[in-house]
Amino acid sequence: MKKVALLLVVVLAIFAAITVVMFNRTPAGEQDIVEVTPEKTPVAVEPSNGPERVNAPAENAAREVAAEEPVDEGSTEIVEPTTGNARVVGVVLNPAGAAVEGATVKISLDALMGESIAMDWFSNRETSGKFLTTTTDAKGAYVFRGVDPARSYYLMASHPEYASVQEEGLRVPKTGDVRAPDLVLAQGSVFKGFVSDFQGGPLPNAIVDVDSAYMMGIEMASPDRLTVKTDAQGFFEFRNISAGPRIVSAWADGFERQIHHDVTFVGTPGEIVERNFTLNLGHPIAGRVFGPGNEGIAGAKVYAINYGSNVSSRGDVLTDENGNFQIDGLAMSSFILMVQAKGYRMARQTRVAADDLNVQIEMIKQGAIPGRVVDATSGQPIRDFKVSLLHVNTAVPIQGSAPVSYEPTEVRETVKGSEDGSFTLVGVDPGNFAIKVTASGYASKVSDTFSVVDGAQQPPVTIQLSKGGTIKGRLVDGASGKGITGATVTSRDGDLPEAMAMDPFLENMVASRTTERKVRTGADGLFEIKLLNPGRYRLQLEHPEYASGWAADIVVVEGATNDIGQVQIYSGGTVQGKVVDATGKPGQRCVVHLFSMAAQDQYTARTDAEGRFEFTHVRPGDYRMTAARSSGAAGDAISQIVEQGLSEIQVRVGEGLVTNRDISIGN
Repeated sequence: MKKVALLLVVVLAIFAAITVVMFNRTPAGEQDIVEVTPEKTPVAVEPSNGPERVNAPAENAAREVAAEEPVDEGSTEIVEPTTGNARVVGVVLNPAGAAVEGATVKISLDALMGESIAMDWFSNRETSGKFLTTTTDAKGAYVFRGVDPARSYYLMASHPEYASVQEEGLRVPKTGDVRAPDLVLAQGSVFKGFVSDFQGGPLPNAIVDVDSAYMMGIEMASPDRLTVKTDAQGFFEFRNISAGPRIVSAWADGFERQIHHDVTFVGTPGEIVERNFTLNLGHPIAGRVFGPGNEGIAGAKVYAINYGSNVSSRGDVLTDENGNFQIDGLAMSSFILMVQAKGYRMARQTRVAADDLNVQIEMIKQGAIPGRVVDATSGQPIRDFKVSLLHVNTAVPIQGSAPVSYEPTEVRETVKGSEDGSFTLVGVDPGNFAIKVTASGYASKVSDTFSVVDGAQQPPVTIQLSKGGTIKGRLVDGASGKGITGATVTSRDGDLPEAMAMDPFLENMVASRTTERKVRTGADGLFEIKLLNPGRYRLQLEHPEYASGWAADIVVVEGATNDIGQVQIYSGGTVQGKVVDATGKPGQRCVVHLFSMAAQDQYTARTDAEGRFEFTHVRPGDYRMTAARSSGAAGDAISQIVEQGLSEIQVRVGEGLVTNRDISIGN
């Protein structure tokens, strides 16, 4: 768990209130993209020489669904595949609508550029560092095969002749084709300058990096880092840099790494930003990292950071087998040293002067939590399971009437083949915690709350897994009373508000005691969800031909089946219209949002080449509708927020009715 996550909760709440309409949710069965082929350029669904998969796929970001024993007739368990069968197809164009051949396209669950990097960090989203990459053909078309199902992917396109662009919020199902939004590349800014030594002489082959200023953690290298080397005369030049703030740095062997924090690009053709670097000789900081018994800590990462208003210096290195380290290429200044090592609390030492070669850094061992996972009935050990540590916050309950709230941490393990069902979680700071365990064939379980205290040996935690309880029922059409076959029924935490359970920004900041499972309704709409941890649930009900619905206040008891009887969902209404800009032109590449505070519903659609959009199967009620250019067209999140605020209109949706409303942006 990021250390600042709790401090940011209030800030995030305010930001979420402003941007709540930005959070993606697609109505059941509706494609995340309402996009058509560009008017000027025909797009092949698949290139004639289809680009092949290059990198390993990103890890599945769909919510984890523990494996379940076969269910009885009447419903079918949905097990998310470990590898996907969906294809993502799209096209890369220039502003004139012409195809861009040879563009590199990446798809990832991680933000790849811009302010989205910071948003992922704020929301405590784990980054995988993985992506798929491919190249466009002569028609600008590309295809990704075997994409894992997930609610929200990022897409980025880059080309030497254009500035990179990113689109986000691409929903990928388990199978089928998904049409991605057009990635429109335009020329960007030029960044150039001169790197010299302290005597004014040119430094050839110096390395200049351009990183996103939205990197929020201790690491500086951003996913969209650009790098060049200076020529023989010490000059460098970047072409086509996207809009936004940047951190730029220069360094050369034997010289300092100098970092400038005050460089911002408009990202428009013709803009030239110049910056020169004068590098002094580099200086080292060296020393040793050790534990409480003076044992050297191998593989610890040591960071030396010098914070300046606009110019700073920094470096990092791993300790050797004896815990020794030396960081070279630092400015002649004082630094903060920060050290990270698994199983130890982060260490910090301030006012360390460059050229200090005898820095001694002692690290404090973090707590270790031993435990066992056993079958509640037989007492026999369970060999394969996943265990994760939850922080228990008793001061700020956010799960309805529940007395505590749970927040995920980064401490987790996957155990396979344990003879005695044992595990050990390391790297735990003092505080109140619980452990959540999931295993195939069992209901998930959260332990009782326990405390970790510095210097105290933690007693073993034994977690008994059982078969839990069951929810069964029948899903029917609210108008006809007929059973609905093939609908998805998902068990959710009944103490979490619907909006929080579905909000991609907040979902990674809370954890749940309950078990999330999915089944598909069988003949006549019957369903049964087994292996549920006792507690209070709500069921999310989805079908492509209906508005999504919820069944709330369902209590699961160990060893019992709760038959909730018939649950109704309805077809819902339709909202369609056209987005226009301030000049009356169609709003291409726009994202339209529907949001209802009362129903806690959010829907997202994209405009086609004529600016048209459509929402189908919307739950009846009063909604706010906003529109803004997509992230790839707007340039930054602030522009999107402003456009959404200016464009907002009220829409009433009726069951079985079609509502036509146009909306304008750029007022």
